[in-house]
Amino acid sequence: ELGSITGVDISEALLEEALRRSEGLANVRILRSSGQDLGPFADASFDLVLAVDSFPYLVEVGMALAERMLREAARVAKPRADIL
Repeated sequence: ELGSITGVDISEALLEEALRRSEGLANVRILRSSGQDLGPFADASFDLVLAVDSFPYLVEVGMALAERMLREAARVAKPRADIL
């Protein structure tokens, strides 16, 4: 059973597309991210953290950012949650 989905991105164009595609879905929220952390989210708040095509861009910017975002994913993931 799917409770809710939260999508984040730094790209305004991708956020607009996500909003268009999820229009009318009450369990979906789309938020702009700084791209530096997952600060708006509490520790252990997600059952799944899914990064789609994100890490190649993070690595391109620098391994420090990629490592920080991986730590952030682990921080916001509930115990035994999947990080993909």
